[in-house]
Amino acid sequence: MYNQQHYQQPHPGAAPPQVVHTQAIPQMWEYMVVEKMYDPQKKLNELGAQGWELVGIDSTPTAKIGSRYVLKRPRRG
Repeated sequence: MYNQQHYQQPHPGAAPPQVVHTQAIPQMWEYMVVEKMYDPQKKLNELGAQGWELVGIDSTPTAKIGSRYVLKRPRRG
């Protein structure tokens, strides 16, 4: 049931609400691939503190050096 006491009438003489149109700007990313990590937890924490986010790991047999870690962060400037 609708409770009218919670509905606030606009103040007499108040300006009507304005509609603001905005345009979304697509987020741009920069990527980094790290191939050697001797202590992945420590290194990923360091990179995370710099704004990098882990988005993928390639540990297929073709990754000759071991796993490759793919990271991204918002592009700056």
